[in-house]
Parts: sequence; C-alpha cells; structure tokens
Amino acid sequence: MEASDRSEVTTKPSVLVVDDEASVATVLARGLSYAGYDTTVACSGEEALKHLNSRRFDALLTDIHMPRMRGDELQRIARERDPDLAVLLITAAQDISGAVECLKEGVSDYMTKPFDLNDVSVRVSKALERRRLERENRNYQVGMERRVAELTERHMLVLQSSLAALIQALEAKDPYTRNHSQRVSTISTALALRLCPDDPGFAAKVKVAALFHDIGKIGVPEAILNKPGKLDEAEMAQVRRHPELGLVILRPLFEDPQILAIVRNHHEQWDGGGYPDGLLGEETEPGACIVAVADSYDAMTSARAYRPGMPPARALQILREGAGKQWDPDVVTGLLEMAEAGELGKETQQAAAQETLSADRITLTQQEAAPPSDEENKPWTRISRVRPVLFIDSELNEEVQETLRMRVAALIGQGDSRFILDLRQAGFLYAADIQFIYLLHLRAEEAGGQMAVRDAPDHALIAFRKAGLAQVLHFEQSPLPGINRAAATRSEERKPHKAAA
Repeated sequence: MEASDRSEVTTKPSVLVVDDEASVATVLARGLSYAGYDTTVACSGEEALKHLNSRRFDALLTDIHMPRMRGDELQRIARERDPDLAVLLITAAQDISGAVECLKEGVSDYMTKPFDLNDVSVRVSKALERRRLERENRNYQVGMERRVAELTERHMLVLQSSLAALIQALEAKDPYTRNHSQRVSTISTALALRLCPDDPGFAAKVKVAALFHDIGKIGVPEAILNKPGKLDEAEMAQVRRHPELGLVILRPLFEDPQILAIVRNHHEQWDGGGYPDGLLGEETEPGACIVAVADSYDAMTSARAYRPGMPPARALQILREGAGKQWDPDVVTGLLEMAEAGELGKETQQAAAQETLSADRITLTQQEAAPPSDEENKPWTRISRVRPVLFIDSELNEEVQETLRMRVAALIGQGDSRFILDLRQAGFLYAADIQFIYLLHLRAEEAGGQMAVRDAPDHALIAFRKAGLAQVLHFEQSPLPGINRAAATRSEERKPHKAAA
C-alpha cells in the first residue's frame, strides 16, 4: 500500500459494529465502508470489548438484544473507558423505551429494525459531528479556565508587587524601621505555626497580614515618624489612625476578612486598653494577637530615632511581665518558647541577614559561605566558599539583559563560571525573561560551571515552575551570617544600576 493510501486510511472515522447476527453486522459494516468509514465487526459483547481494549474507535454501533452481554451493558462499559465515544443503538420497535433510557445516560442515537443503510450512515455522521462539537466546546472551556487562572495569577503577582512597593515607600519614610514589616512577618508566621501547627492556612494569612500591618503609616507625616523626642497627644492621635488607614488601603485588594481584621486590630491589648476598637481579651482576632507580640518584640529590639534598641533578653522580660495585660498570654508563651529553643534568634538573624544583603547595593562582591550546619548537605543550602554575585533589581529589559550577558561573558572569561544570580529585588518576570535566565544557566554549564538562582521571590518561582525549569535550575537561599563587608567596601563605585556583577 502506498504511503498516501495509508494516510488516507488512518484519517477515516473508525466505527465498531456489533451484532450477534454476523450477516447483519457484515451488511452494516459494508454500508458504512462505502460511506467512507473504517469499520470493524464483532459478533458479541465480549468480542467487542477485546477490540475496544486493543484500539480506540470514534463510534460504536451495537444491537441491544444479544446473548450473554446486552448492547446497553456494552455501551456503559465502553463509555466508561472512553467518554468521547459516540454510541448508537439498534433495537426492535417494541424495545424503544430501553433505548430512550440509554439516551438519558449519554448515548448519541438509536435506530429501529428494519433499518435503511443510508439512514444509518447519516445518523453515524451526525453522532460524530456532535461528538466533535462537544469535544471542541470542552477544550474551549478548559482553555478559557486556564487563561482565567493565568490572568488571575498574573493579577495577584502585580498586586503583590504593588503592595511591596508601598511597603518600600513606607520604610523609606522611616529609615529606623527598614525591613521591620518583613521581620514581623517572619516572627509572626513562626508563631502561628507553633501555636496552630494543624492550620497552615491560618499561618499563611498571618504572614500576609503581618507583612502589611503598618501599611497605614504611609498616611502619617514623616516628621512624626522620625521625631527624635516623645510624641504629643495630637501626634499620637495621628499615629493611632494607621490601623484604620491600613484597612482602607487593603480592603479593595483583599477579600479575606481575617487578614483585614489582623491589620485593623494589631494594636489592641488583652486588657482592652488598645486601639482603635478597645477590644478585650479573646474579642481580638487571634492573628492580630500574634502580630501584636511580634511587632512589639521587633520594635523594642530595633533602634528608633528617639532611642537605641534594647537587648532581646530585656524585651522578652517586658513581654513576660505584660502577658495577660497588654498581650495574649498564650502568644507570649509561644514567643518565649521560641527564644528558649533558639528559634527566635534564627528567625531574626535571617531577617537581619536579608536586610544587610539588600542594603549593600554593591557592583562586585564575594559571597562567603555560612559555617557548617545540619543543613549543609542539602542541595538547596549548599553554597560555595566564594562566588561572584549578580544582582537584578529591575525588570529584565533589553538594556539589562545585554549588561548581564556581557557580565557573564566577562566572568567566564576570567574563569569564574560558578556565580550567583540574585533575584530578591527582581521586577516581574515574563516568559521571555525566564528563557533569558535559562540561557545564562546554559552558558555557565557550557563553561563547566553553574549559575545558582538565589532568593527568588514567589512570583519568580511560579514563572520558573510554569516554564518547566523548577527542577533544572539550581536554587539557593542566602546563608544567615555570611556577607563579606570588607569586600563590599572595596567594591567598584556604588552607582544606580539595573543589573550589576
């Protein structure tokens, strides 16, 4: 058979014809073959199932009344295996009610004996056309759902970026609270997981709310936020408005009432002396009680315009004394347990390390590894002793890409084929940006080295996963203590840049 003939045969719609009378099945198959169908004959339900197991058919044409396995039973089994199979039944006039019941189950059509071959061909054609339209409609619906999900995800990423910009704007007004929101979020999340280990959803909400708990301070004048002395009553009144202002800012962006309640109530006190609502004890949202403790601890241990930060031990003592008065006693106990287990130091040290990294806006530095730990053998924490770091703090436009391409080429030319691409402050990454980063990875591999992607934000990780690169690229997190600050001070001129190595 010629290749063109084989192609023509494989494109014909395939029909399985089943009837316990071989002569009837043969006549039906012959008539459908003349009409352009690829037909196969079976003389029992059992034989038909063997054919269905060995290949896929577009349509099944079966008699209802057959010994051992009836046609209505056969069609149920066949459609369970292939829901897209078009099924047509052949029945006697007196058994139409049984065929109608099968139509309710999803059978395409039925015909009564005696039948006309031309009519059979037309009905099979209509059944296959209906099957095609249903499949196209289903694929369209799936495609639309996927597109809506992608748009929703992208909208959320843009939303997160916008809120992050608001936080940066807030912290730029008050240099003494740099990364305060991130540290409070880190501690609050750990507390929520400790207090409610079986409810990760609650911890996720606390994490988000804690990150934005002070967003309302964007409406407080800088002069008040940075005042070196004690605030007067009028100034304190303006500061106390920030939980309500935060609610106004976040309400159009978050539908979850628990997140909004945490932001509004994070300055409530256990004895009812807080603001803005004067809630008493358990009237306060539990997540707000957690954020209140984490916020107070970080505020006490951080320097302010009017005082230095106090030692952690003293802050913990104040919290212990205020448990049951200003703060939820269970939450304070949780924080004390974290401190006793060494977890609180780890959380704050990690946040401090991230603060140092983002503050060092250097053009060329050397990254030192963290000291050995229990985690050192895990691939996502293994970091070389010394590697160059390339920072990206904007969107990957053509100018930035060209700069990165040249920097990577220069590094490899110097024998530095193992380097780090830091994405902590990267802008939104589109599909083309992900492919560009993948090309940098390939360039490093070709040179016998490795590019590590460090501190990728959530939106970047989602983009890498969607591109199928989550298992291909090497991801790392910053080591807790390790920045070589001497190297930073000896680096090239610190000047605004889009991407630097």
